[in-house]
Amino acid sequence: MCETISAAPGLRAHGLRFDAIGRGGSNEVLVASGAKGWCGMSDEVQTPPFAEIVNGALEFTIPVAHRMGVTAVEVRPGFAATTVPIEGNGNHFGTMYAGVLFTVAEILGGAIAIATFDNSAFYPLVKDLHVFFRKAAKTDVRAEATLPADEIARITKEAAAKGKSDFTLRAAVTDADGVLVAETEGLYQLRAHGK
Repeated sequence: MCETISAAPGLRAHGLRFDAIGRGGSNEVLVASGAKGWCGMSDEVQTPPFAEIVNGALEFTIPVAHRMGVTAVEVRPGFAATTVPIEGNGNHFGTMYAGVLFTVAEILGGAIAIATFDNSAFYPLVKDLHVFFRKAAKTDVRAEATLPADEIARITKEAAAKGKSDFTLRAAVTDADGVLVAETEGLYQLRAHGK
């Protein structure tokens, strides 16, 4: 299924340049120059999946996460999932380094914001994040977070009225066997550009 998305003009992600922005109605679309083979909103407009946008943007906006191998595997309005490999991300006793567990979960706030809110008007930032380590991770891990529809509506309304809105996002990080290795609780903010 294709979705209309928005991004800052001139943003480059996954080899694409996003030249026109918008959100919502049938005439408000993002145009990604050079997007061949992506899901199209019409005969004239091509839009890549949100996960591809997040992965392309990570390389340039948060290069350390990209070097860790953090990858968005599923991103849609109100939901995101990321993964990171154990290889290259171990610590001195053979488990995943705590900072990598933090990163794979923290990225979810930005990924959800990209898929959920009008990026031409707002950007996300993290104000605080708590990590609760539950078990040592000895495999690749997956982090997931969900932002409910009623909370999305509240954030959207408040950000439009006040130029910003705080929200809490809880994430679960599991290993390859589905065992919970960490949980996070982050305080994020959706903020208007120029504020």
